[in-house]
Amino acid sequence: MKWFYECDMKEELDQLCEIPFIDKLRRRKAELQYAQNLTSSFVAQRQIIDETIEQSATDWRIERIGKVELAILRVAVTELLYLKDIPVAVTITQALELSKTYASDESAPFINGILGAVADANE
Repeated sequence: MKWFYECDMKEELDQLCEIPFIDKLRRRKAELQYAQNLTSSFVAQRQIIDETIEQSATDWRIERIGKVELAILRVAVTELLYLKDIPVAVTITQALELSKTYASDESAPFINGILGAVADANE
């Protein structure tokens, strides 16, 4: 999520900007593979992912969604659409935990609604 947020703030989401914690991940191959798959999938499919978020966020344009909430949604929607080895329930639960830690109190129901709609549409 940090990568999505940082790259969005730098307006570098259309490219693979450096993952700042990559050196730590090199020691944990499974996490490194996940981070690489997640970021490359997002960069390759950003337009589809953002359109999916916007279509599922009834009456919300993507520009109105907070940066933290958007980073969480981008991670989760990328997982739901392109990283099929991660169970849907795990993706949604992790996104809600991130929202409780990093976003406002109102964010969890908002994120849950969007991810529920995305999950239902992709069953």
